[in-house]
Amino acid sequence: MNFVNKEHFNIFLRGLTYLGQGFQGICYLNKNNNIVYKVFHEYMDNEKAGYDKDFLLRFSNIKNNTFIWPTDVIYVENELVGYTMPYKNSKNLFQIDPLSVSLNALEKGITNIFKDIKIITDNNVTLYDVMYNIMYKNGRLYVVDTLEQE
Repeated sequence: MNFVNKEHFNIFLRGLTYLGQGFQGICYLNKNNNIVYKVFHEYMDNEKAGYDKDFLLRFSNIKNNTFIWPTDVIYVENELVGYTMPYKNSKNLFQIDPLSVSLNALEKGITNIFKDIKIITDNNVTLYDVMYNIMYKNGRLYVVDTLEQE
């Protein structure tokens, strides 16, 4: 995804919904296509982020139902400033009342995670390669990779 200049990109961002921010950047949601746009803090500070496309998309070819990887990168004036990934409407585990969780649904979610851990392990990814947030909704667990760079 390429934007010609900062003004063009900033206008685009104003049309999105702010989701939150963390150590790495700010997340915005495009409600029309359920895509999250993660913009690195360095972009907002007029600095270079230092990431490259291959690093950010290194897991994107691994298909599974639990781990949410970046699917594309964002360029502004040929400078990599962030990435996109699918949106999963869910909550962080710490935001959920544990008494409201169906144990049967949770068991199914955990079973699916074990299957997907096998998939990523078979692709030579270990869990310590993934900096993540664990999200949950209705028996589905999602692991959103935050892609910290060493």
